[in-house]
Order: sequence, then C-alpha cells, then structure tokens
Amino acid sequence: IWTPLFALLTRPLLAMVDSLFFPGGKLDKPTLNLKLPAYLINEGRFTEALEEYESIMRHYPNEVEPYEKSIWLHVEIFKEPEKAHRVLKRAQRRNLTLDARLQRLAIPRHDLKELERKAT
Repeated sequence: IWTPLFALLTRPLLAMVDSLFFPGGKLDKPTLNLKLPAYLINEGRFTEALEEYESIMRHYPNEVEPYEKSIWLHVEIFKEPEKAHRVLKRAQRRNLTLDARLQRLAIPRHDLKELERKAT
C-alpha cells in the first residue's frame, strides 16, 4: 500500500521538477550522441554499439555515420552481409551518400562481380 501512496503523493513534486528541467515538456527524441556507440566499439561491446546505431537511425534517419558504422559492424564483425545490404538499401532510399568502400562491402559478392563486369 505504501508504494502506490508514495507515488501519488510525490507526483506533484516530480511534475514541478520536470517543468524546471524540461520547460518545453519531455523530449520527443533523445539527443544525438555518436560518441557512445564509438566508445562501445572501442570497448569491444559490438552488439550494444549496433543497437545504439539502430536507435540513432530511427530517431535521426538522415545522419550518415550510423548507416556506415552499421554496415561495417554487420560485415566485418558479425559476418552478416545480407543485413549490411538491408542497411545500405535503407540509406539509398533516403538518398544518403555513403562512403564508396562501405557501399562495396554491403553489396553481395555476385552482384559486385556483375557490376565490375559492366564497368569494364
């Protein structure tokens, strides 16, 4: 009984604190932080870094870096080229310009050979 009563009694105080620190209301989306996933990569926490990049892509879909780093993680770390290709397609649908080397990493090998044959 104490927990619901305590929550009920402290609600006005918490509302006042929120109005002081968030005068415009709660934030619609988290602030852009590209340093956290980079730190996680440096620590070897690749799964968590990939989750952070996915979150950034969801909230900031026009940022290029999370797409590039996700492609790199999928191909080089997790050995999942099909997922990297899906991330590349998402970036292309948004008309983002990614690094050409990372684009080549995300293209399936048989498609890459066909593109090279067409180029020559």
